[in-house]
Amino acid sequence: MGVKENEAALMRAVDAWHSGDVNSYLELYAEGIKLHAGNYDFPNKAAVAAMYQGMFAATSEIHLNMLETFGQDEKLCARYALDARHTGKLMGIEPTGRQFSMIGITVMHFEGGKVVERWDIDNSSEVFAELRR
Repeated sequence: MGVKENEAALMRAVDAWHSGDVNSYLELYAEGIKLHAGNYDFPNKAAVAAMYQGMFAATSEIHLNMLETFGQDEKLCARYALDARHTGKLMGIEPTGRQFSMIGITVMHFEGGKVVERWDIDNSSEVFAELRR
């Protein structure tokens, strides 16, 4: 598969995200996915699923916007913005009802149309610090 097919898989996942269908969103990832996000490592699909299910449970009005994508061969990079309202316990933070925006860049390595490894950097530390105030 190439960049266009991988971009299409990503956009199908984003569409599932917007419909609130976490399980369909997770179809983007291979069973053995390794997701590296700042100080956090998610060693498999079950751990990734738990993280996203927690995000959905702790937020409302959640929207994921792909601002830019580009790639080469089986690698795809995306610059994104995630906007949501904090309505449930998130990363140990009691609900604030406040809106937040998380921005980041992610590099995905695909095999057979599925993400097998993902490296992500975002401003979540700043977002969580602000929600704690």
